[in-house]
Parts: sequence; C-alpha cells; structure tokens
Amino acid sequence: MNPSSPHSPPANKPIILFVDDEEKTRKHFRRLFEKQFRIVDAADGVEALRVFQTELDQIGVIVTDQRMPNETGTEFLQKAALLKPSVIRILSTAYADVDAAIDSVNKGGIYRYITKPWEIPDLEVTLTRAVELYELQNERDELLRQKLSSLQNLAATERIHSLAALSVFQNTGLRHASRALQILVQLADQPELNSANTIGETPPWSLVYTQHRHFLEVAHTLLPSDLTTGPDLDSSQLTNASAILKNACESDPRFQWNDSGIQKIQWPGPQTLAAPIMEGLIRGIGAILSQANTIHAQETAQGIELSVSALSLSHGLQPLIVPQFPDGQEKNRCLALTAAFLTWTHHGGNIEILPDHASRTVTLRLSLAPAGAVNDPWETLAADLVANDLFWQRHLD
Repeated sequence: MNPSSPHSPPANKPIILFVDDEEKTRKHFRRLFEKQFRIVDAADGVEALRVFQTELDQIGVIVTDQRMPNETGTEFLQKAALLKPSVIRILSTAYADVDAAIDSVNKGGIYRYITKPWEIPDLEVTLTRAVELYELQNERDELLRQKLSSLQNLAATERIHSLAALSVFQNTGLRHASRALQILVQLADQPELNSANTIGETPPWSLVYTQHRHFLEVAHTLLPSDLTTGPDLDSSQLTNASAILKNACESDPRFQWNDSGIQKIQWPGPQTLAAPIMEGLIRGIGAILSQANTIHAQETAQGIELSVSALSLSHGLQPLIVPQFPDGQEKNRCLALTAAFLTWTHHGGNIEILPDHASRTVTLRLSLAPAGAVNDPWETLAADLVANDLFWQRHLD
C-alpha cells in the first residue's frame, strides 16, 4: 500500500481502495485521481483485505481488477461486503470478461463495472458518483440512528410517566408523582445512557411498542401498592434529616460519608416516620449501582449530596431504557428505586441532578421541604401520555 499524496482531499472524505496486480496500473490510477480522491491501493485480494480491515471505517469505495493472483476481484468483493455491506463496489475488467461482470452486477452487490482500457472521463464520473452514493448512505443511516434514538428515548420517558400513572391508579392519595418522574427522566437522559445507541438493524415500530407495553404489564405487577400508607409527616415535629441519612449511608459499605461541618438539616418528623422514607431512598439508589461502585455523600448548605460514577448509574438504569425490559433482579431493583422516589416526593422531598461531564460523575442533591398543596396528578400525567400516544399513532399507522 502506497501512502496518500500530500495533495489528497480533506480527511473527512471517504477513501477509495484500488486493487490491481499490475504496479504500473496502480501508479497510473493514482496519477489520474489522487488530487480529487483519497486513495489507498493493494496488489491482490490478500493484501487488499488486510488494508480494508485496517481502514474499515474510512474506505467507502472499492475498485478492483477481476483477474488477479490468488482470487478474482468478485471473490474479494464478496469478502469485503461481509465486513462492510455499505461499501460501494466497482469491478474493473477486460472486454473478454464483460459477461461475468454484467452477471455480478445483475445478481446484486456490485455497483458498476468498468472496462479496460478505461475511458478516463467516464471513470471519473463513476468514481464521483460512487463516493457521493456512499456519503448519502451514511447520512441516511445517521438519520435512521437519530430517529431510532429519539423513539427509544420517548419510549423510556413514557415508561417513567406510566409508572407514575400506575401509582395514581394504585394510590389515589399519592402526591407530587410528576416530581418523581421528572427526576427519573432527567437521570435517564444522561449522555452515558444515550451514547450506547447504535443503528444496527432498525426494529419495526410495532415491536418497539409491544416491548414498551410489556414493560408496563411487568411494572403494574411489581410496583408496590402501599407507597402512601401511614400518617403524613408533621411540620411541627422536626427531625435531624442529615443524621438519618448519614446512618443510612453508613449501613452500606459502598457509601462514604464526608463530614463537612455544615449546620444540620431539619425535616418534618417525627423520626420514626421520617427515617424509613430516607432509608428507603438510600437503599433504592444503592440497589441499582454496581457492588464495586463508591458513592460519596456529604451535607452541604443546599442539602445532602450523593456523587456517583455516571457510567455505574447508566448501567443501573439501563432496564428502564432498553427496549426489551429484562427479567430477574435488574427490573426489581429499578422498580424499587422508582417506588423510593415516589415515596420521597410524596412526603415533600426533591432530588436535583448535577452532572459533571469532566469527571464523569453525577451528583444527586437531596433537599427537603413540607409537602405543601396537593394538585390533582391527572392533569400532568394525562397531558404527557396523550402527547406520547399521538406520536405512537403517527409511527404505527
């Protein structure tokens, strides 16, 4: 393989791999087109396959001679297609092999064939159109990737909305359900969760929707129905919230509590009622995180802060995001966290999400306030769910 000319086009253009066993032909091809296209070359199918594997992401077009030592051009193109189906394949052949070239084109897979000796203007047009076709295919795939990602994000958001809706069905007295679901949506919208989306084979919309509805059936069965049992907290009986949360954190060796000397935060009590709510939240957060993860906790002037690896958090929340809701302990942990959030917000708690992309961590700031006025949760939930239903109908019709 010869290095690219210093006069090659910009590095963001796809590479053309030219394969021919005659060195003078390879040099001639370069002299003709190296100022217009990025070019690498190879002397036979074996070398070409090695070059193609090395530059797999960059090579967009292959031009190969048909008659070569070790294997024919069509045999090499078949191997290349298995490694990268999107690569544009062009067969260069003598007039005597035109029938075989036409057959290869007709059977699919090969974009064009060109005959020797080349008609330079025609070859230039063929190469230009091949590069443009490859770039258009990449743009199309990126649009499909974005569309699928948007659909999956919408499905995840609707799952979380639906969890709150199910809670309303099961607990007519549940307060601030929309606050809890907003926290889950914001957590699920971290870049670490979304960066794993790949185009792959785009599933039918109907399959994605079926998987989403399966998630709701599982959640309906497993989500606790006693989230609001027991009396409300009493604002006249304040309790030391930071002491309760510190004890809850210290019960799990993964939590490291850092004393900051900040004035202790007070929250409505009594402690016998407040402690199970706070301890349940800590258990819920800990349940979805890796056993090897470390969670740093401290009290600040704004509230209790828990700092955790964004990657560990993304893995823990994955069952809420992936299309196929998994069986086993993963779903139980995610639904336990959801129940803990709903209980927390029902009693006046809030969670602020503070991502730090530089350190790849996410801080959860727990703040506490009286429950306040109760609004009908149906207004928020119905608006969210109706909007999403309209989206689904447009894609399923």
